[in-house]
Amino acid sequence: VFVVVKEQIEAILMDLLIWNKGDYQCYPDEKPPTDSVPLDLAAPAVLIKAFHRPDVVKIWTNLCAGLDDFYRKYKRSSNLHGVKLSTLERRIINVLHDPVSVKSIIQQIDHSEAEIKVSLLAMEMSGIIERCLPK
Repeated sequence: VFVVVKEQIEAILMDLLIWNKGDYQCYPDEKPPTDSVPLDLAAPAVLIKAFHRPDVVKIWTNLCAGLDDFYRKYKRSSNLHGVKLSTLERRIINVLHDPVSVKSIIQQIDHSEAEIKVSLLAMEMSGIIERCLPK
């Protein structure tokens, strides 16, 4: 029963991401009420999974970073329980030792600019990485 409920909630959350209007914010450090049903459902995991869907990518590509934007690992991103990163996302994480420009990431990783930008956005929205100023 819990698996089915978890899948339905994931589907609802993913559908929220393709709304044309609206705001949302994740609170990864906020704990659920103690009387709730335990679903083992982490916001970063749902967001990463959602950004692998073409309909979500289509809506969100206008928020992608520019070539001169910089990224770094988010300081509190050590808790990635349940997050399944793609090979591309893992490769991006491996090059983020200091703030790195999007242009530099593209030069270091053999994928299209669009794929890299979408992966960066997915990880940014999931709280795994963050945009920052260059050092």
